[in-house]
Amino acid sequence: MIAPFARIDALTDPTLLVTDALTGKVYVRARSSISGELSTEFIDFGVVDGRCRKIGAKITTYRVDRVPTHGTDSLLAPDSLGTGWFALDIRATRNGFLYGASQETRYFESATARSIATDRYLADARKRAAR
Repeated sequence: MIAPFARIDALTDPTLLVTDALTGKVYVRARSSISGELSTEFIDFGVVDGRCRKIGAKITTYRVDRVPTHGTDSLLAPDSLGTGWFALDIRATRNGFLYGASQETRYFESATARSIATDRYLADARKRAAR
């Protein structure tokens, strides 16, 4: 059984909080670590570009714990803390090799939400590749 996502409230410990002097936003000292379910899949869109390279995507999914901790320089928004985040990295590929700029990792509270985001991205990417 997959452990459910669980939020962590770090706002109760003022020693973990850092306030941005310019914006006034509050951040939390935290660390992120992969906690399991690491998988990678390569998708071939069945289309080639002008240089005859196969266009596709590399999809990496995993679970991430983002927990408050002392002695770290990483600062995260308080609402991004929790255990069991469902992380998603999607990168464009040409002939199975990474191509272009990387995209930011996205985090979801459920595997279903992550799956929906993956399906939407792939549908749009296939349309772009077919042009």
